[in-house]
Amino acid sequence: MKVKTRGMLLGFLLLGFVFSFGIEASAHDESQSNKAAEDVDITSEAEVREFLSHVIEHFRPLLRANNPNPTLEEQKELVSLWVTFFEELRKKGVFNDADDMYSIVINSANIIDNHPVHPGLYGKVVDPGAVGSQVGGALGKLIEEGGCAGYEYGGESRQACGEKVDTIYGEFIVIAGFHHDKEDSAIIEPDCTGLELDTTASDVEDEESLDVQKLLLKLYVKSIISVTQDMLVDGRRKAMEELRKEDPDRTITFDDMASIRYTEFQKKIACFSEGDFKEGSVYVFIMELDEDATVILNGNSPELNGLNLKLRDPNPNPVDGERDKDIATLLRSFITEDGIPKEGKGNFVEYHWLRPGDEPTPQWLENSLVPGNSHKISYIEAADVGHHEDPVGRFMYIFGSGVYPEPENNDGGCAVAAGQDNTALFNLLLAASVLFPVVFLRKRT
Repeated sequence: MKVKTRGMLLGFLLLGFVFSFGIEASAHDESQSNKAAEDVDITSEAEVREFLSHVIEHFRPLLRANNPNPTLEEQKELVSLWVTFFEELRKKGVFNDADDMYSIVINSANIIDNHPVHPGLYGKVVDPGAVGSQVGGALGKLIEEGGCAGYEYGGESRQACGEKVDTIYGEFIVIAGFHHDKEDSAIIEPDCTGLELDTTASDVEDEESLDVQKLLLKLYVKSIISVTQDMLVDGRRKAMEELRKEDPDRTITFDDMASIRYTEFQKKIACFSEGDFKEGSVYVFIMELDEDATVILNGNSPELNGLNLKLRDPNPNPVDGERDKDIATLLRSFITEDGIPKEGKGNFVEYHWLRPGDEPTPQWLENSLVPGNSHKISYIEAADVGHHEDPVGRFMYIFGSGVYPEPENNDGGCAVAAGQDNTALFNLLLAASVLFPVVFLRKRT
């Protein structure tokens, strides 16, 4: 495997060393703008431009021109800086007044990569020409031309400014001062055609028996793996055709394949957080197979994308009672053989996490702790998203999802690692005998 070249291409979605560097690593000198969000007059083009300049200044260390050939350690530092900076953009503070002054980051495919006020729009597509949009015209001008544009919102005349940045993760447009309704028609859903699951999040969420729920959870994760593989294989085929149209003799490299996968994930990433993929507390997560189990996708909390899971579980782990084992090590240990991740290797694993809707543990990120203290049972499986057909390289990811058992359903032990009594085993076999023909026939149909 090349020295993390893939990570450079996949960007903050696929790597993250969140805790080693802070936003001050990219601080600027006194001669440069330090305009804070709360000090900006939304009607003043000069002040919005100055604020944008402050934001852009923190992208400087991440520009491609400044990092043509980074070493592995430099890559780790840059990724850390990227992830922590995007987190800073989302938090109330210098870059976000938690009202109407903040910055949106949109990639070259017009997909929202970061939205501090409406984080749920992550992965949604921007269509400036949409009919009925209050702000589409101004947004289109900013995306195409940069500079500043006036627009009307909430009965007020406002100013927004944009600037393109060519980073180590591709080209982005950073827009400051642009405020809009979450449901504005210029923000559209991605094309989720073909991403229907055989077993859905709703199937898992609606089941009352924990034994049956775990079986459905396994089928749900396997369904996600299947549609993801199909999505990427189809996207790869189309992208390779385009590459060869430009150069029939081109050799498809590992970097080409990584770039294609990143693009295909970006096009569909929002699909994994809705519809068949999410219901109640059931959602999908996808992680890298690196030692940090870096989050590619968290279907419930997009702000965690790019986070590494070197997070300690301070309570005794339900599986082995070991305190403070980090989640990355725990998850990897359940899908490896002799320390090596094995394709198709799946298992149930128990740990503590934040139940959707609950308040997170204070300062969990700063203290490298899991974000919540709810008991979670997840099914995880290692899968090659290349279907073994790639001309170069393999791309192994960890796919998973979990449930939060109610106290009365949780006896404190681990049904997988510690064994089950005869009643639980009988119930599981009975559930399997009922569900197998249903799922099989649905798949055949």
